[in-house]
Order: sequence, then C-alpha cells, then structure tokens
Amino acid sequence: MDLTAKSFSPERVRTSKEARDFLPVEWLNNVHELVHKPLDWEVKNGQWLPILSPIFFLRGLNNYDDNGQTDPEAVRRIYRAKGCACIVPDDDRLAEYKHYIATVPAANTAYGSVGKYYLTIFESPEMVAGRVIWRRDEKAYDAFRAHLVAAGIVVMNSTIAELVIAAKREALSTMEQVPMNTTSKQRTIAKLTADIADMEALTAGLTKPKAASVKRTFRVERDTTSPHSE
Repeated sequence: MDLTAKSFSPERVRTSKEARDFLPVEWLNNVHELVHKPLDWEVKNGQWLPILSPIFFLRGLNNYDDNGQTDPEAVRRIYRAKGCACIVPDDDRLAEYKHYIATVPAANTAYGSVGKYYLTIFESPEMVAGRVIWRRDEKAYDAFRAHLVAAGIVVMNSTIAELVIAAKREALSTMEQVPMNTTSKQRTIAKLTADIADMEALTAGLTKPKAASVKRTFRVERDTTSPHSE
C-alpha cells in the first residue's frame, strides 16, 4: 500500500455535452427548404414581400423516396409545375443568404432518438424553464424576402398584384356578409381593408409581366364524349 501523501483536485460531475445541448423536439430530421406560391404576398414596410412556405424532403411526401427516388429536384418540379418558386439553398443568386437552412442537434425524448432539427438561419430556439422558446430575427428575415424579389428569384408584377388584391377584396366581401358582428369580424375587416389600401398604393410602380417569347393560340374543340352530345 502506497502511503505517500497525495492531493486530489475534485472536478464537477456533469452530463455529456451531447445530452445537455440537444434541442428537445417532436420531429427529427425534418429536411426542408422554402418555396413561394405565386399569389402569396403581403405588403410590409412599404414593399411587397413574398410569404414563404416550407417544402419537406421526407419519405412518403411529394413522391420523395418512392421507388428509391431521393432527388430533391424531383420534388421541386412538382411545385414548379404549380407556378411556385423554389428557394434552392445553394442558388448563387441568394448571395449572403446562400445556404439559409441550418441544423441544431436535437432529441426526441419520447422515442429516445437523436438527430438533427432543420431550421432557417433567421430562427433561434432558446430553452427557458424547460420550454423551447422560438425567436426569429424579423428584420433579417424581411431583408431576405426583399432580396428574393430584387434578385428575381420570386416575381412580382402588376398582374400578380391585381390578382392578390382581387383575392383580398373577395375575402373582405365574404367577411362583411358574416351575420354576427363580433370583435373578431371587425378586426379582420379592418385588417383586410388596410391591406388592400397598402397594396393599391404600391401597384403604380410595378412593371408589367414579360410577354411570352412564343405566342400560342388554342383551338376550341367540342367535347364529343359528353353524355349531352347525343
């Protein structure tokens, strides 16, 4: 037995960095990017800004991984066929916003699984009192959306504005016909009215849509398969 005097430096007991820093989520590996539907617009701070939605690259969604298909471009083609603009993260036109999708280490405690949680660079989850608080840098996000317009990744012109305003007017008319005069109804009518006014104020400076490079005409044909053609 060694009786030589020795001193020991105690160290705090701590869990592993991985276990401590995992973001608790219900959905792991939610690989996605953003897409813009052609008529999803809002006016904010005196400018037209696209309203963006996520498209997911997950097995069973949008034909992804069907028969071994794992090409994101196949999913994008589905949306482009509907007139949508896909915001591809490695598009050089994004400039400083290139690779705007990020990840954080995440865990699903209900299933005991770990992986990644995908989010945009404008979002920042924060753990407070055991809860996840989501924050978004609205100023940076709006600058990103404005850049999409300036770079021509999403398109706004006078015709699109007319369609967006027409849809707002229809929604306003529908709301005005609701029989119950509730606070929610009044609030919605006020919001729609303000939106229409703001949008109309910005239509004058918009360009007209580009003419098609090839003019196409369509010949109307009778439907001889209809049961009424007998």
